[in-house]
Amino acid sequence: MFSYSDNPLFYIHSVRNETLAFFTEKLNSSEVMVDRVLEDLKKLRSVGSEAAVVRDQVDLIKESENYLQQHLSEFEESKRQIVEMEDKGYLSTDGFEGTLKTKTVELEPRMAAVEKQFSDTKNRLAKGVINFHGQHKDDVKKWLRYCERKLNEINSDADEINSVYDEYCKLQELRREVIKGEQGFLNTLELNERLIAEAMLNEQQGKEYQGEIQAIAKSRNKLQRRIQEKHSRLYTTLIEGLNGMLSTSIHAFEEAQATLCETKLCEDFDTATEQMNGAKRIAEGMVELEEKAQGTLELATTITTFGILILNEEDKTGVDEKIKQLREHASTMTGKSRVEFNRLLDEYLVLFRKEIEDRKTWIAVNENRMSSSYLEIEDLPGFQKELNEHKEFEEELNQKNMEKMADAAERVTELERNYKTDVRNLEKRWKVLKEWSNDYSLELQKVVKEWKVLKQEQDLLVEWLDPNEEQLSKINEKINWSDEEGMKKQIVDLKNIQSELEDKGVVLSQSHIKGMALMKFLNDEAAASRTIDRELSQLDRRWNTMAKDIIARIELLRNIQYKQADLKEKKERVNTYIDDTNAELDEHETKTQRLQGNMSQDVEDGETAREKKVRMKKEKETLQQDVVGLVKSLEERIAEFPRSQAIVDRINTASKDLEDVADEDSKAALHDELVNFNARWLVIVTRLEDYSSTDLPDPGSFGCMGFVKRRLSGSTY
Repeated sequence: MFSYSDNPLFYIHSVRNETLAFFTEKLNSSEVMVDRVLEDLKKLRSVGSEAAVVRDQVDLIKESENYLQQHLSEFEESKRQIVEMEDKGYLSTDGFEGTLKTKTVELEPRMAAVEKQFSDTKNRLAKGVINFHGQHKDDVKKWLRYCERKLNEINSDADEINSVYDEYCKLQELRREVIKGEQGFLNTLELNERLIAEAMLNEQQGKEYQGEIQAIAKSRNKLQRRIQEKHSRLYTTLIEGLNGMLSTSIHAFEEAQATLCETKLCEDFDTATEQMNGAKRIAEGMVELEEKAQGTLELATTITTFGILILNEEDKTGVDEKIKQLREHASTMTGKSRVEFNRLLDEYLVLFRKEIEDRKTWIAVNENRMSSSYLEIEDLPGFQKELNEHKEFEEELNQKNMEKMADAAERVTELERNYKTDVRNLEKRWKVLKEWSNDYSLELQKVVKEWKVLKQEQDLLVEWLDPNEEQLSKINEKINWSDEEGMKKQIVDLKNIQSELEDKGVVLSQSHIKGMALMKFLNDEAAASRTIDRELSQLDRRWNTMAKDIIARIELLRNIQYKQADLKEKKERVNTYIDDTNAELDEHETKTQRLQGNMSQDVEDGETAREKKVRMKKEKETLQQDVVGLVKSLEERIAEFPRSQAIVDRINTASKDLEDVADEDSKAALHDELVNFNARWLVIVTRLEDYSSTDLPDPGSFGCMGFVKRRLSGSTY
């Protein structure tokens, strides 16, 4: 059996052939690589406008680049190995020179060219991808701003159900817009990562793009959160509003039906009429409730039909149950309400007929009041009582107002014709009674109002008269005639009372005017007119009596003051006469005694007898002159005596007149004062009489002067 080991040349030849075949295959693979890369480069001519296309372009670049780099490395390795194999003899010269070297030389420029072309294409496409990424990034920003603006336009605080539903639909539409735009965001995010991963961006671009992508992601997350918040709020409001709307409509039906079923007509006709009006409104309102219920059902159906997108199963079940219940009420409640209304109407007609008969009786009885008169009422309390009783009647009359009954009779078509006629007649009679009642009430109110004002003025006058009459009585009790200041104060007090009395007289006059007007309104025959006249007359008498007493008292006091002033002036004149006369009599007596030998004989110090004689003579002459002067003066006093005596007589007469009108205390004081005065007068009369009856000394002793002595006469005291 033959083997390669038996022939070494054959073995070497075989190895060389296998090595040649191996590297030939390697170089052929490189040629295929060049062709494939060239084909890929044809596909990488433009970036395109779709994210998927761009992503495919990036993938193709990555794939082609990896493929190219791998084969370039393999080609370089093959070149090295071929040289190494040729050096070691594993390749024949023919094989190396004729095949491998030729192929290598041919491939090297092609490899270099395709590598350069790929690099140029990659750079061109990288710029395009970056531009596309930038544009797409801007589009994502615009999309976010658009979504934010649309979100801001959605009012999550709406409360009316239709508005809430509209806003919710807007939000759902926006959510669909967000979902559609979400892929663009993800594409941008993915492409950004690929650009960074594939080193298509330099370091500065990578940081900037990464920052922008993070900001976009933050805005997108915020948008998602806000959408969710508004969705939650609107969803809750929508469900609550829908349930509330359905519940309200259901409750309206149930409440209306319950009201009709539970209504028990009141025995009071007016109240029963209001109840029937309400029952009629409820029965008629059932149609309106049905219309509203249909609108509610349509809206609820729209929402629940669209509820596949917006209602969760639990909420949808609750809403469907309410819709079912509302449909049932809308189809059955009208008939039920009509049955209940007819029941109430039958009861109301029975009450209506009975009320007509009752009012016939009441009006007939109270028509007799129109003959009432207040002529027999005597005083204000009587009028007040009459007014209060009439107010009670008016309240009852108003309760019997026929307006509501007449209106009800016209509206209730089921009421018999004869009853309708009775109601119209009763309404006319009630109006007549009401007109009389209003007039009578106004008359009573006028009398009470004006009499109260008159009474208040009279009470004020009485309140003033009572204490002032008492004060005047105390002032008039007695007069201390000797107390001049007290008398002055009495006059001042009386004047003050008189001034106030005059003011009260004005009030009394006004009261008379008001009283006369009221008496004229009442009629002269009215008992109240006599009462008013009597009360005013009593006040007149009291006022007149007080005025007369004050005037008389003031005149009395002023007369007394005048007399006292006159007495005082006369007494002062007489007392002056007494004092002056007493002084002259005393001086005359003293100097006369000295002339009659009672002159001092004592010698003054250092005085001679002759000097003493001269002095004594001179003093005697002086005394004689003084005595002569005094005698002349006393003669004048004696000449004045009759006039002074007349004054004294008038003083005694006037004093006795005062004593006759004075009280006992004042009379005693006046008497004592007069006694003292007369006593002084009698003293001077006695001294003058003694002086007149005394002989004068020898005229020679008074020099050549003489005089005729006059005697006193006519003194009665």
